[in-house]
Amino acid sequence: MKVTVAVNTDIISKEDYVNELRASGTGDVSRSLIVEDNTTPEMIEVEVDNEQEFDSILNSDKVAGAQSDRLKLDHRIQGSRSITPNTTSTNDISHHNWGLAAMTQSSTTYASSYTYQDTGSNVDCVIMDTGIVTGHPEFRNTANVATRIQQINWGGSQGGSFYTDPNGHGTHVAGIMAGRTCGWASDSDIYMFTTNLGSLSHGYNASSMGYITTWHNSKGNGKPTIVNMSWGTSTYYPPNHPSYFYSTGSWDPSNIPSSQYHMTRSSTYDTIIRNMINAGIVVVCSAGNDNERVYDSTESGWNSGHWYFFDSGNDMGYGVNEKIYKEDASAYDPDVYGTGARSGIAGAPPTGSFGNTIYFQATNNGQSPSNAWIQDGTSTRHDISVQAHSSTKAKSSYSNYGEPLATWAPGDYIMSSYINSGSAVQLGSTGYYYRKLNGTSMASPQIAGMLALMFEKDHSTYGAVTTKANQVSAIDLIQNNDRDGDITDWGGGLTNLNRAYMPYQDYVRTWSIGPGSSNFNTGTYDTGDTYNKDFSVTYRNAASEQLHTVTYSITSGSLPTGVTMSSSGSTSGTILNQSIGSDETVTFTLSTTNSFQSETKDYYLTVNGSDGLTISGVDMSGVTFS
Repeated sequence: MKVTVAVNTDIISKEDYVNELRASGTGDVSRSLIVEDNTTPEMIEVEVDNEQEFDSILNSDKVAGAQSDRLKLDHRIQGSRSITPNTTSTNDISHHNWGLAAMTQSSTTYASSYTYQDTGSNVDCVIMDTGIVTGHPEFRNTANVATRIQQINWGGSQGGSFYTDPNGHGTHVAGIMAGRTCGWASDSDIYMFTTNLGSLSHGYNASSMGYITTWHNSKGNGKPTIVNMSWGTSTYYPPNHPSYFYSTGSWDPSNIPSSQYHMTRSSTYDTIIRNMINAGIVVVCSAGNDNERVYDSTESGWNSGHWYFFDSGNDMGYGVNEKIYKEDASAYDPDVYGTGARSGIAGAPPTGSFGNTIYFQATNNGQSPSNAWIQDGTSTRHDISVQAHSSTKAKSSYSNYGEPLATWAPGDYIMSSYINSGSAVQLGSTGYYYRKLNGTSMASPQIAGMLALMFEKDHSTYGAVTTKANQVSAIDLIQNNDRDGDITDWGGGLTNLNRAYMPYQDYVRTWSIGPGSSNFNTGTYDTGDTYNKDFSVTYRNAASEQLHTVTYSITSGSLPTGVTMSSSGSTSGTILNQSIGSDETVTFTLSTTNSFQSETKDYYLTVNGSDGLTISGVDMSGVTFS
């Protein structure tokens, strides 16, 4: 049995733990073990003979997470420029990612232009997915003259087909996160960490993702790193599970239907994800496409699932070492007795495989990598797990959902770069293709790309962070700017129905006084005249909405004496300026902002001078003033 182990480096170094396992009588297992893989960062692979040896490793305080190959984890892929934000299923080369419009406005009548302040040129975008079409024009720079894909060697064994994409999923996701016409970070460098998702074999195994952390720690370019992971782990219900039952004659372990699978967690993957975040990397993940609720550890639905064992004697007839349902979790409450392995319980027959080690399987505690921080006994959450919504702000029918998930983003019929497959449409006669796909896989890179633009605004600060503070900042940026309660409540009973929103845009600013002028004359006045004027300015997005309050301040010069300005930009009061003999020019600079963009304008006015002092009925001859 092969076991993948993430070492608890707070207690022991990876090298020391490997030495312990290799030395007889010193490690968690009494005999000397063969360590098959010690080159991949943060994890090792070791061969054990039986359940008892696996349990010794699994329950060791030197191990942060471990999983055996008998669990059979499946890695499922989940699925200003002018834009045509078409939200239908039709594939047309003129269509673009409608999420660009949806996440920069409130209305569902989507604007035909997408405006932005940044392009992500000082942020590194990493996509952990099925690969990428390197020559695709979507990945050229904004000048359309050079590719932005950085074909690096991450480490270990990386074959010649690493930078290809036989599936298309990775190319699609990359186009949403960092594409030139369909994506957000249109000028960022793109790094593909090709991963063996589904049945693919031309990249790294998911357990090798520690290479990303190693690269990040050594790259030295001062740029923050944002990683998108549009995939999740799942496993299947045992064939004798009461709700997912198969007879022994109809069960085919080599052809398990997708309906038999459910989301699951990998302690090994979760550990590597937490290490990645603790190094300063921002990680964004898809929530999953099972239409299932993910529970927080503080909710009553937490730890729902079942207990199972491996049928080493084939007593149930489904095959040697097949996974067998033993009992529902409610019969042996994991919240009371814990979720670790326990000794077998006699059944019928009372001996044989029924005496094997029993394991707990949660079915709604989330999935890896998107829920790595949901843990028993803590309310700490550092996951950015993205749920999908439709063009009408309704929950996408397939999307997982739950209180511990971070936000909602567009996921239905998203147009992006693709391969020549299915209903994809070609860009002219270039040999490169685009297609619309559905999934939380499409929602996650919307958030990852948006965050790249947000981090661009202070990239040198974020690039210097080597702790989880960057992930915390990313979550704050999402939650402080989202549109609260904007997702239609379908009866799921959630409080987090907040839709992701990107406030940093190139707004159309329209001034009530002096539009188009940098230094505007507001007129000539006498002392005692009123100066009641509306200096307000609107900041409107591409959909002509003003969604943010504009504030006003005089940052240079001053208003006329006796005049004040309200919070809405209107002045009122009587001019009290007095200049004897000559006119006075009053100047002031008005600064405005909607908190995400600013603009100033210079104004001036003339106050007429008086002719001097006149005293009636007094003979002033012979009087000298000194």
